[in-house]
Amino acid sequence: MTLGADPHLEVALTGSWLDRLVARFLARFGVTAYHGTLSVFDQLVVGGSRLLTSIIVGRACGPEELGDYALGFVLFCFAVCVQTGLISLPYTLYYNYFEGDERRAYSGSMLVHLAVLGLAATATLGLVGGAFAWGYGPPELAPLVGILAITFPLVFLQEFARRFALARLEMRTVLSVDIAMAVIQVGGLAVLAALGWLSAIGAFAAMGVGAAIAGITWLVCAQRLFLIRRARLWADAKRNWRSGRWMLVSQLILATRVHSELWLVALLMDITSTGIFAACEVLVRLSTPFPIAVANILFPSAASAYAQGDTSKVRRLVRQSAAVLCAGALPFCLLFALFGAVLLTKLYGNAFAGQGVVVSLLALGVVADAVDTAASNGLFGIGRPNVHFYATALGTMITLAVSVVLIPRWGLIGAAQGRLVGRCFTSGVQWVAFFQLSNRLAPGELS
Repeated sequence: MTLGADPHLEVALTGSWLDRLVARFLARFGVTAYHGTLSVFDQLVVGGSRLLTSIIVGRACGPEELGDYALGFVLFCFAVCVQTGLISLPYTLYYNYFEGDERRAYSGSMLVHLAVLGLAATATLGLVGGAFAWGYGPPELAPLVGILAITFPLVFLQEFARRFALARLEMRTVLSVDIAMAVIQVGGLAVLAALGWLSAIGAFAAMGVGAAIAGITWLVCAQRLFLIRRARLWADAKRNWRSGRWMLVSQLILATRVHSELWLVALLMDITSTGIFAACEVLVRLSTPFPIAVANILFPSAASAYAQGDTSKVRRLVRQSAAVLCAGALPFCLLFALFGAVLLTKLYGNAFAGQGVVVSLLALGVVADAVDTAASNGLFGIGRPNVHFYATALGTMITLAVSVVLIPRWGLIGAAQGRLVGRCFTSGVQWVAFFQLSNRLAPGELS
């Protein structure tokens, strides 16, 4: 599949065996295929580390501790959504409109904005953790909130590093950052489990250590790409806010759609069921590295093509991506439908047995997500994140409404059904909106 040419090829062919291998790959398949291959490997690393984390916590600590970790991970996802929506995604969109020192200055503004956001997260979570510890809330959650207050800014930096490199299509840098993070995090979890000290708090501590080492190392190596000008900080913040506000609410809605059912299961059922449902989700997410890898290339490629005024290329990229994503998701759906229950039991233990129907329904939702991924990144690429927000908000409300009705009667099966209905609705709305808007907008027009 061709997702567009890349003007920022990062490979310097200096004669090493790796560079010669890359040169032969580029000569045969092209730049975009090279980046796409690295993106797939990167998502395998990211998805694999999260899968191993949940497996280690689930097997070493049981469903209840895994449920605590899953609920904490929901807060983590919401926090990363704020960073992504306000900083990373707007940077990917506007990066193409700057050159030279202006681009470095814009990047420097993003770095300052990231530092402010990290300090705000630490202060907020520190106050909440302190209130819990003093009895204003559940005191047993104070240690978890405290470790999150330390972990969040570090993860912000690591996530910014990978998103910054993605915007520039520097896939080798993205892969290096994520491998470092995964090795340190999973290694730390294995050590804690072997010593008998593993818990949800320990899992987030290992995540923070991995993010700190990977993020700070990247920042030291990439410091030449940043130029901080105080006079630009507020102007760049206002520029990002124009599109970032919609990207932020869209990211928050997506996180709500993904994780709200965990809270519904916890409220309407119990924490053990929450852990089992979280395990089913993690298993099904084994199929997501490929869609995310395609999205990582599609969004910056579509944004670059649109900045150059080539709307027909944007539509072609989205159509081709949708076809490939759908073709890649269907075999995984069939695999989980046939062997999902067995895989779940083998990976997590007998406490998670008998969930074949839940895994199958969640797998069908992955197919809907794959088709939706192309349309949503197309909308982002043409500067229409507000439409993406409206579609995901409506889909999320449908998901929650159906789940609230079905969970008391069908349990985890009802939660999976609610998710499938909401995702199919969102996908359909976004495709209709993308084709109408991409045909109507003037080339290069940003709203």
